[in-house]
Order: sequence, then structure tokens, then C-alpha cells
Amino acid sequence: MTLTEQSDNSFFQENGYLVKKNLINEGLIAEACNALELKGTGNFDMLSTIKTKALINLLFSPSIHNCLGGIFTNNNYSLHHITSALHTKQTPSLSWHHDKVPAYSRRKKSLMVHVLIYPSGMNYEIGKLLLIPGSHKWLVDRYQLSKVPLNAFKHEEIGYLPRGSAVFVNSALVHARESLPSQSDQSKRHFIDMSFCQNTINWEPYLESSTGWSKLFEHVQKMLPVESKKYDYILNTRPYKMSFPLNLLPNFIQNKLYLLKSFYHRRVSPTKDSKLEIN
Repeated sequence: MTLTEQSDNSFFQENGYLVKKNLINEGLIAEACNALELKGTGNFDMLSTIKTKALINLLFSPSIHNCLGGIFTNNNYSLHHITSALHTKQTPSLSWHHDKVPAYSRRKKSLMVHVLIYPSGMNYEIGKLLLIPGSHKWLVDRYQLSKVPLNAFKHEEIGYLPRGSAVFVNSALVHARESLPSQSDQSKRHFIDMSFCQNTINWEPYLESSTGWSKLFEHVQKMLPVESKKYDYILNTRPYKMSFPLNLLPNFIQNKLYLLKSFYHRRVSPTKDSKLEIN
């Protein structure tokens, strides 16, 4: 590990986020931007996103996994979800929250990481990202702080990033989006949101799709570029699987069971295992 990598990892562990400018190469940037513009404007769910070859190529980008390999230990992480968006006008503000899903474990360490990718960068319009350094160590539920004003906490603001930049965020970090006006009719914000979970424990899978999470993984596997086979470990499904015979139940019933487990680990379990972070 280089001194830069050690410094990056130390900063991430302490602050809960890491900004990597110009991380994505120009070829992938062009592919991703063109693909999103062909889709039109708005937010695109995981199924729509993984049907797009350019975004699959981005998912398996070596530069992303070089960073993730430093944040996680021994590449022990699995994909949780990937979604995308193209915004051409001012987006509404999003209140303080975090994005970590429950970990079904009594271990005190559970790590989930979001990678926020801005292929065309950010330029002080449409919206800026607000981050509270160190808040990944707070014991708060996902939307517990949603009614707190955006100016109530000391925070970092990201309103500008060069093309191909990415922000790696501990998914338990409290963050928000502050709305900004578009500067012209040509304004565009290309965005890809990926998340990954520590694969040595069990987690709530991605449930925000009418297509079951296992089917989504199968589709990504079929789209996997030959040259990216060395990263196929991110498609390890073990962290999200229900045990036999529950895994034979229909998806909608399994989803209800996942949510019941999540309620227990968030609200009932006295140790609050799903919210204790790596220090």
C-alpha cells in the first residue's frame, strides 16, 4: 500500500468519506454520459441501469475497485445495488439522512460503502452534496435527523467536482442534498450511485425493485465484460441469501421477511448491531 493509499484510508476511516477527483477515464465518462442521455432525464432504477452496457463497464472499472480494495479488507465486499440519473434542472433538497441498510449480525463491525460518481462533474448548479464528517460513528436511525435544518450542523459542502470524479461514502455517514438552480437550458448532471457491503456477514438486500435482487444479480453476471472477470467477486450473493427453505418462498414474501428482520435489528435488538461502525 502506498503512502497516498494509507492517507486516503485513514481519512476515510476518520471522516467517513473520500473524494477522488478525475478517477474515471475519459472513455468511460463519454460512454456513461451518452448512455444516460439516451435514456432521457430522471432517475433510473437498478434494472434499467444494469441493462446499459456502458454503466456495467463503469461498475467494473478498475479505478473504483482499487479504492474499494483499500477501504475493505482483502476485497471482501459484494455489490448491493447500482442506480443512475440524469438531471437537467434544479432538484429538490434532500434532508439529513444516511443510507446504510441493516446488517443481520451480532458482530460490532459492519461496513457498507456508497460510491457516488459524477461522470460530467459538478459545477455549482442543480444540487450540492452536504456531508457531516465523522457522523458515521453516530448511533442514529436512517431518517432520525430528517427534520433538522440543513444549516444546523457543521458540515462540508461539495458543489464543484471535475469530470470523472467520485465520492466514496461510508453508508452510515449523515449527509444531505441542497437544491441549487440550473444556470441554463443546457445544464446536465449525470450521476451513478453504487453501493457495496462487507461480504462476511448478512445484510438486507436491495428491495427497491419489483424484480427480485437475485434476478438483478443474475442479469449483471450475464452482462459482465470478459476483461472484468477478476472482479466477479462483487457478485457474491451469500451476504443477502435467506437460508433453506425460506429461499424457496416467492420474492414478495421474502421481502416482507427481510423487512421484519430489519425492524428487529434496527429497533428491537438492544445492542443495535446494525448501527455500530468500524472505528
